[in-house]
Amino acid sequence: MLKQVAYMHQLKKCERRLNKHYIYIAHFIPGRIRLKSDLWKQNEGLLQSLMNVIKEEPYVQSVEYVTITGSMVIEFTLKENPPADQIEQWVNVLLNTHTYIRG
Repeated sequence: MLKQVAYMHQLKKCERRLNKHYIYIAHFIPGRIRLKSDLWKQNEGLLQSLMNVIKEEPYVQSVEYVTITGSMVIEFTLKENPPADQIEQWVNVLLNTHTYIRG
């Protein structure tokens, strides 16, 4: 039980970091996550750059985006919850790339 609570705490921490950059988790199930941001709407260059970086991450199977809605779907090969440190790594890569490209 404590292990699950610690895992959820780590996920909330990652979510707060994303929210500070106006990136929101719209949907999350094992193997798939949908992120949304108004900053991504009609910004194909930014989404393409993020996609190129994210798809190189371990366990990421595919990345798709829709510029009209400003959403990105990331599918990963893990069918159970990914390790918290792996999620932290993905968030770091996403935010570092997002911040660098936006300037």
